Amino acid sequence: MIPLDEKEPVLCFDGDEAGYRAAYRATERILPLLKPQQSVRIAFLPEGEDPDTYIREKGTTAFETLINQARPLVDFLWAHHIAGKKFNTPESRAGLSAKMDALAAQIPDGQLQYHYKQMFRDKLRAFLGNSWKDNKAKSNLKIALPVPSKQKSEILIPQIMLLTILNHPEIYGFVADEFQKLELGDSELERVYHLMIDTLENNLAEEEDPLNSDGFIAKLKEQEAGELVDHLMIQERLYVHAGFARAGTPQDVVVEGWKSLWSQYNKQVMLADIMVARLALAQNMTPENEARMMALKQAVDEL
Repeated sequence: MIPLDEKEPVLCFDGDEAGYRAAYRATERILPLLKPQQSVRIAFLPEGEDPDTYIREKGTTAFETLINQARPLVDFLWAHHIAGKKFNTPESRAGLSAKMDALAAQIPDGQLQYHYKQMFRDKLRAFLGNSWKDNKAKSNLKIALPVPSKQKSEILIPQIMLLTILNHPEIYGFVADEFQKLELGDSELERVYHLMIDTLENNLAEEEDPLNSDGFIAKLKEQEAGELVDHLMIQERLYVHAGFARAGTPQDVVVEGWKSLWSQYNKQVMLADIMVARLALAQNMTPENEARMMALKQAVDEL
């Protein structure tokens, strides 16, 4: 128990979808317990972080800043119920209004319930007052949703793909378009990655015989990439996740494994893009933002 008349603890959650769902479930349980001058605020850690690692890597000041930027409960609830949705019909607008009233009705204190309803109605009027036909008005709404970041698999898969090409440069012609779309998220890996592409593209342009692994690695080492290449080659954890990447695997098996892994990676990247698009749409409900989010969802469904 917090021994104060005014209580507003911060609930801090993981910054992934599971953390977001947990945050909303918590707010559902909290609503019937609210009292005047007693509430909560909501904060999210960057995805993949926990408080110990975040404080250890960023420092206590950064964590205090994150906590101080926590959003009031009323703002979090509002953002949750408009994010990624459109309200361009009387029915959808009435539905949003009814939903927000129903949420406020769960608060037992009459005065507090009244002010929640009033604040939701104020937000509703401001939100629906921005016509999509008149794009001059811009919403100032700031949404307290977690900022997407790379999943561990989004970092691991590109490394596996680099390793696959190091061991099997002969498949480059089959996978070049996909290989050139990778995002490594590490400056040293990016340097080796671009050296790999340049070397393989030059080989294709000069119509030479396909490079074998030893010849390819030798060319990379000539460009001072040897240390990182050697480090990648001995990463057993990468082979555990993708046995097809090992030297000596038949080419058709390598290509099939690559295509399967690329499909997985591409879907994860698109899901991250959908979350960014959802945030953009919630902050600025324009036809362009809605069309982008719908297109991304359709693309994921078709994978």
